Amino acid sequence: MNSEQIFGLGLGLTAPWQVESVDFKEDGHGGKELHLTIVFMKSSRFMDGHGQSCPVHDRAPKRTWQHVSFFEHVCYLHCRVPRILETGCGKSRRQPSSPSYSSRKPSSRTGAGSCASSIRT
Repeated sequence: MNSEQIFGLGLGLTAPWQVESVDFKEDGHGGKELHLTIVFMKSSRFMDGHGQSCPVHDRAPKRTWQHVSFFEHVCYLHCRVPRILETGCGKSRRQPSSPSYSSRKPSSRTGAGSCASSIRT
């Protein structure tokens, strides 16, 4: 098991989400920050507001969320959330708010651990 898989388990990620990279960076105060880049697998499909499985239309710009610390390291999650075209209306939609949607940001799903509310872009 590699570090990407271990941190994916720690975050509670499930398919199609996975940790692509794990990086430790200096925080400017003598410590280190943990940066995890999360991606979804190619050819993934996500549910729209009508319960229909839809392909990914494009991805939103990369966003950064501060997660609770892993061990003593401040942790940041980096992800480009998928956007889908809704069935019937053709509207592009990003990160639906209902817990039943699998295209929400990966760390916000039930059982995925706690994610702080601060977002850095």
